[in-house]
Amino acid sequence: MLRRLLLLLCLLFAQATIAHVMADKQGTVNIQGDRAYVAMTLPVYRFAFADDNGDGKLDERELQRHAAELQKAFSSQFHLQVGGHEAVAAAETFVLLPHANTPNEGYDYLIIAQQYHLPAATGPVSLRVDWLREAKPTELLTVRATRGLEADLMILSPEQPDGHLFLNAWQTLLRYLPVGMEHILFGLDHLLFLLTVVVAGASWRYWLTVVTSFTLAHSVTLTLSALNIMAWPSSLVEPLIALSIVLMGADNLLRQQVSTMQRAGFVFLCGLLHGMGFAGAVGSAGLSSSHKLASIAGFNFGIELGQATFLISLGLVGWLAQRLSSGTQRLPARKLASVTAVVLGLGMLGSRIVG
Repeated sequence: MLRRLLLLLCLLFAQATIAHVMADKQGTVNIQGDRAYVAMTLPVYRFAFADDNGDGKLDERELQRHAAELQKAFSSQFHLQVGGHEAVAAAETFVLLPHANTPNEGYDYLIIAQQYHLPAATGPVSLRVDWLREAKPTELLTVRATRGLEADLMILSPEQPDGHLFLNAWQTLLRYLPVGMEHILFGLDHLLFLLTVVVAGASWRYWLTVVTSFTLAHSVTLTLSALNIMAWPSSLVEPLIALSIVLMGADNLLRQQVSTMQRAGFVFLCGLLHGMGFAGAVGSAGLSSSHKLASIAGFNFGIELGQATFLISLGLVGWLAQRLSSGTQRLPARKLASVTAVVLGLGMLGSRIVG
């Protein structure tokens, strides 16, 4: 009995009290030598078989009645690797409710704690939580981990139900690079802004100047915001990003000739806003505790690669359109792109203010 109690205390090492052992949407991984102690919160709706009265919650009696089934379900949905080797779960699994002293109260999430034997005590730690694949889009799982003097953090989501901990700086940079690319390539607001910027000019000098201005600006605020040196609420930043699209598109429509340096200054100011928006995305992905700068650098490099991919593709489309349509003028294309950006930007602005 004493050994079980000590194991449970290790599994819940990060919590201040057993009376409220762990908050919802949280996980801990504590590696000590060749053992890993894991505790994860799981939503009850993923284990409908244990909800006998169908109220969407579990109480102590339902928990005890289905403990073995819950343990088996957890083992099939949670996977841990260290140094590329699969960890082996120990025989004992603890299934708990958030509060230990309320046997008749039901909860919409439960806690499962498990000890693992590690074939390798060093190397990157990989986690995969399969239940997240079918979770609600906003259902994030924050996992905090310790190994000796090392500490790390990651945030898992339905889009990314697996991840790595305790990577070196280079591995961390490479991990965040595709995250940055994905964010820019699937971020309609950022792409619309870039479209309104590049469509206003037709020279390499103009394009190089404005794109460089945007890159410098968003890199500064991305870094400062991600490091919590400066912080604007997303409820302010996101509408302002939409407004930047509207203003840039309107400027294209109102002025046929645009000064390169004036436009670069305007783009720089708008880029500061977009950088804060990028910081919110990298924050959602979870910065590496040990290599924050590498996380930010990888994410930022990914943004630049995605940005370059978009601009090259845009250039190829424009070149192809000119080749296929003789006599095509630049001005109508500029107006069409700007009107489209203004209309979509106004829609984003309205939805973000209301939302």
